[in-house]
Amino acid sequence: MSTGRRPGTRLPDDPAYWEDLAARSVAAAFGAREPWWRGVSDAAFLLAASAVLALLGGALLLDDRPPRAPTEAAAFTAALAPDDPLLASLLSTPAEPPPAAALLRLVATREAER
Repeated sequence: MSTGRRPGTRLPDDPAYWEDLAARSVAAAFGAREPWWRGVSDAAFLLAASAVLALLGGALLLDDRPPRAPTEAAAFTAALAPDDPLLASLLSTPAEPPPAAALLRLVATREAER
């Protein structure tokens, strides 16, 4: 009477069992392992966008263009407000803001003109 087990053990003697065990072992050892780049490829878009933003930020920080010429600022002021003395005086003072008294005078003269 054969029980399908090896004598003295509890292991089965069926060749199909051992073939299935070998196939499962090989699949577990080699087939189920994910490649190392799998985690990187999942976040590839985020990594690429971060790299582009870092390059743009670096380019902006290293911008060594000279400041705008005064003629460009005057043309900008003339185009923005050709007949507004308050805005013209605000835009024509590039280094520091105008004193508060000058602003109050300009506002008062503007109110008087109305």
